[in-house]
Amino acid sequence: MASTSNFRLDSASSETAINDDSDGQIDLVGGPFAVIESDPGVFTSLTRKLGVKHLEIVEVCDIEPWAIDHLHPYGLVFCFRWKKSASWLYSLPSSEGRPGAASV
Repeated sequence: MASTSNFRLDSASSETAINDDSDGQIDLVGGPFAVIESDPGVFTSLTRKLGVKHLEIVEVCDIEPWAIDHLHPYGLVFCFRWKKSASWLYSLPSSEGRPGAASV
């Protein structure tokens, strides 16, 4: 199942993600947002079309230094809104009772 995210094309403050054309067609590119696949290959292709060379977009599962330092990233692209109170955050297993887990 492919997921999509909204890619901001300009700095307008519109809340609309997709615009309807007058003929009922959905405009995926001409509005303030474009609906694109949330896939590293799509972002790599997009940056190449913008003229960026020798750059590859990769997916990361965490933004902690241990997870991304070996990649030597130039930056991070966040495709989805992050909520501090995300329920999955509190369902992670604790390191209690695991000697050495805190030092990893």
